Amino acid sequence: MATWEYELFSTADVPSEGFMKRHTREGVIAHLNKLGAEGWEVVNAHFGAVGGVDFIIHALLKRQKNP
Repeated sequence: MATWEYELFSTADVPSEGFMKRHTREGVIAHLNKLGAEGWEVVNAHFGAVGGVDFIIHALLKRQKNP
C-alpha cells in the first residue's frame, strides 16, 4: 500500500520581482516545476488577489514516500 507525504505551497515562498515586488507567472511556474522535479504533485489549490496588484496561491502537494 502506498504511503504519502504532504507539503504546503504558497506564493509567499516564491521570490517577488520588480519595483512593486510582485510575483510573476513565470517565477511561480518555475518554482512549481522545481517541486514537480522533486516528485511533488499539486492535489488542491486556492487562488486569490492581494490588494489588487498581486496574486496568492496556496496549494496542497503530495508525493509518494520511499519504502
